[in-house]
Amino acid sequence: MKHKRISLLVLVVGMLFVGFLAIRYFGWTNNPEEASMPEPNIEVQTKIVEGVTFALRNANYAENEIKVGYEVNGIAIIKDYNIICKFYNNGKDITDSNTSGGGLVSLGDKHYYLTGIEKVSNDALPDLLSLTVEITAVPSDSRLNHITASFDLSLNKEKN
Repeated sequence: MKHKRISLLVLVVGMLFVGFLAIRYFGWTNNPEEASMPEPNIEVQTKIVEGVTFALRNANYAENEIKVGYEVNGIAIIKDYNIICKFYNNGKDITDSNTSGGGLVSLGDKHYYLTGIEKVSNDALPDLLSLTVEITAVPSDSRLNHITASFDLSLNKEKN
């Protein structure tokens, strides 16, 4: 009887140890991976409008698209606001659609990193853009005002 208890105890402890190792090896922990934003590839431009912080952090211009990455902090996106990103070259609107287009990463409470993408035709734009990026937070409650921040930068077309 004593040997059965000892054997059972050794078996239980062994299974617990193997289970612990499996959890550590496969990463099955209760800690969610922290989301992060990419490192900036331009000089970061920040504007605070009505208590909301907008920061333009990334910009790329290739043969067939313009892509920007920006941070928004201070409003609840999707729940209370939708984000629209528009592009202008020398004051002329070059945006086909009013969407942020590329993705949304939640970085915490009312803190997000978004990507805006605009497809362009190969000969539609020059190699050097005098780009204005206009980011507008459109409230879902019509009693609230739109919140807009604009950023200006020169952007060279990347050669493949």
